[in-house]
Amino acid sequence: MRAPLPANEIQRLASLASYGVSDASHDSGLDSITRTASYVFNVPICLITLVDAERQIIKSKTGLEINETPRDHAFCAHALLRDQVSVVPDATLEPRFADNPLVTGPPFIRFYMGAPLKTRDGFRLGTLCVIDASPRPQPPVEQLKVLEDLAAQVVELLEARKGQREIKALSADLAEREELFRSLGSACPVGIVRTDLNANALYVNPRVAEIWGMPVEEFSGKNWAARVHPDDVPPLMDAWQNEILQGRPYQKEYRLLLPDGSTRWVFARAALLHGRGGQLVGTVGTVDDITDRKKTLAELQQAREAAEIANGTKDLFLSNISHELRTPLNGVLGMTELLLDTKLAEEQRDMAEIVRDSGESLLSLVNDILDLTRAQTSQLAIQNAPFDWDAMLQQVIALLRPRAVKKNLSLSLEQAETIAAPLIGDANRIKQILTIFLSNALKFTEAGGVAVKVDFETTAQDAVTLRVTVSDSGPGIALEDQWGLFRPFSQVDSSTTRHHAGIGLGLALARRLAELMGGSVGVVSSTGQGAAFWLRLTLGVSTERVAPSYESIEPAAARRLSRPSDRILVVEDDLESQRVALEMLWRLGYQPDLASDVGVALEMIRLGVYKLVFMDCQMPNLDGFYATREVRKWEHAANRPLVPIIALTAHAMAGDRERCLDAGMNDYLAKPFGLQELRSALDRWTSD
Repeated sequence: MRAPLPANEIQRLASLASYGVSDASHDSGLDSITRTASYVFNVPICLITLVDAERQIIKSKTGLEINETPRDHAFCAHALLRDQVSVVPDATLEPRFADNPLVTGPPFIRFYMGAPLKTRDGFRLGTLCVIDASPRPQPPVEQLKVLEDLAAQVVELLEARKGQREIKALSADLAEREELFRSLGSACPVGIVRTDLNANALYVNPRVAEIWGMPVEEFSGKNWAARVHPDDVPPLMDAWQNEILQGRPYQKEYRLLLPDGSTRWVFARAALLHGRGGQLVGTVGTVDDITDRKKTLAELQQAREAAEIANGTKDLFLSNISHELRTPLNGVLGMTELLLDTKLAEEQRDMAEIVRDSGESLLSLVNDILDLTRAQTSQLAIQNAPFDWDAMLQQVIALLRPRAVKKNLSLSLEQAETIAAPLIGDANRIKQILTIFLSNALKFTEAGGVAVKVDFETTAQDAVTLRVTVSDSGPGIALEDQWGLFRPFSQVDSSTTRHHAGIGLGLALARRLAELMGGSVGVVSSTGQGAAFWLRLTLGVSTERVAPSYESIEPAAARRLSRPSDRILVVEDDLESQRVALEMLWRLGYQPDLASDVGVALEMIRLGVYKLVFMDCQMPNLDGFYATREVRKWEHAANRPLVPIIALTAHAMAGDRERCLDAGMNDYLAKPFGLQELRSALDRWTSD
């Protein structure tokens, strides 16, 4: 959608032209500001743009390789309509930008924040903007002010260059235009200095005197240098000798030490000045007070460091929360699964199933919180590997069918044709998205059914674009309630009397996962007409064969007889987790032993009788990482074969698996785990 024109557009364009920067060339002098903004706001893209009658001209950029766009596509064309910072938390949810080519295609803009570049005359020439391919919440006021400050610094640099150009135009015949030069200098908001070849100040305007804190008449000779900070005098003079006197333009930051003991930072530029005969006679340049800018950058650096510390604290907090919730859930779900595998009266079975369902709901909530946190901070990795699409779909349907049967709802799958070749993608994350869609559909549908439909939008030799739609016959969603569906903690019914549980994380997670895989999600619905949530993905086509997956568990008795001599060591200090692991191993036909601390575990492992070790990572005093490293040292020194060690951990944050493998463990099993997960791990490492 094209932005409306400002009321003063003709005058604005004239002001833009006066700065001489309307060509689509890169301005490296502005790069320090875009780099700073990109670093401070932790975004992949930062731009300084100018908007003329037809184009958005990109003068400085970080993270983007284009020099201009049509004005119709420019977010900045909207941002320069107001004095305040413009924020777009999620472009796909705003009608102005949802179909913008920069949103639907590269760079896939989601978050945008732009501060107008406002001149002293009140004209907004363009913006300093930061951009992310992921949605972000509304920034706090302090961040908006920081972006405004950086935008003001851009304007200061443009103003300084404008003054330099005007001075340069006058310097061709300075003797005749001296009075005009001085008049211009007196009115200029930027400091102007003329020097001879010995760095003596021949002329300074009132702004320079204001910055130095001394009268204009005291700048005769080298008096101006008396206020340069002593530590900065040698490098300043060195730069003068090696740049100005060698015929090269000069620019430098240095400090002034004022009589009251305060320090002031200035930024100086100087261009060579030639006489009528072409000989070098001195310099003419500008100086600007950048003390506030330096202070802002220092504060931003401190704020960023504080934010990094806060993020580390948050990650530690989430990791500890994960551990503290998953450990008791391991006992609840593990024991419930074992209980349901015994002979129970009908009433007892119903109660046990309620416990299991409640525990699984809590585990799902914990997983959603952790996954969404990792996805929003780009810590969640997407795994691309060949997988069987049809088998994956059937697994999702099989997982959710019991819920449909329980509510007497139909659950159908419609796909025009099978996909013979394996596809390349993250099958687990695709299953996660479809499970979220199906779970919601079954939750909100009381009669009728839920249908899954797969459409092939495009098919190529090496890729296929699919659209999977999950439709239900539920109450539907009003159009005005759909805008926030894919935002975290957003719910159509947020009242305290709502009928369905949940905190509104599932759809936000589904959307972020789809974006990480290069896809998109959406909804089509209206009140009383049900809802249709869709996932669109482009996946590669593989020539590799995919091994079939096995989901069943052999009867416990059969496995108990098949492995009577397999000794397994469980290193675990939590009593409930001990009971769960030991009972499951007995059910699967293994002979488990227990060690409740690392010292005892090391002694038992050195007996050399165990086929596999399950090692809890977090234990008092010495942890499982230390124990594993000690075992590997002993095996290496004694020239013994490596015993498989599988980590048991209630931590589930990014990097936890890698930390286990780096310590020398062979595999990773997150709590809570069930019989199937335990059996799969055993089969991977104890097959004969």
